[in-house]
Amino acid sequence: MKFLFVDDDPSLSEMMCLFFEKKDDTLVIADNADSAYDLIKNTSFDSIILHLAMPKVSGVDLIYRLNKDGLMDGKKIFVYTAAPFSEKDLNELIENGIVTWIRKPIPLSKLYELVSAA
Repeated sequence: MKFLFVDDDPSLSEMMCLFFEKKDDTLVIADNADSAYDLIKNTSFDSIILHLAMPKVSGVDLIYRLNKDGLMDGKKIFVYTAAPFSEKDLNELIENGIVTWIRKPIPLSKLYELVSAA
C-alpha cells in the first residue's frame, strides 16, 4: 500500500517511515501542506495521514483547499493531532471529506491498523 504522511516534525516522519517500511508499504513524506497538496494532486495514495497544526498552512486549510479544488473525491484522509477537538470541529471536517481523526499519541501499530483498513 502507498500512504502519504503530512507532518512538520522530521523525527516523527522518520520514525513513521521506518515503521511502514517494515510492513512492506510505501510512506511518502510531506513536511508542509503545500508539498502535500502537490503530491495529492499528482499521486494516488491508499490513505493520507494529516497533521493539523503546521506552520504557514494548516492541515485544516489543506482540507478546505482540496475540497474547493475538487480533489477530495476518493481520498481517505485521517487527521492526526494532539490538539483538542470539539464535536462541531470534527463534524465539519467529516463533512469536508476526512475519514476520522486520530489523537496523538497512539501506538504505531494501532495507527497502521486504522489507516490500512480504510
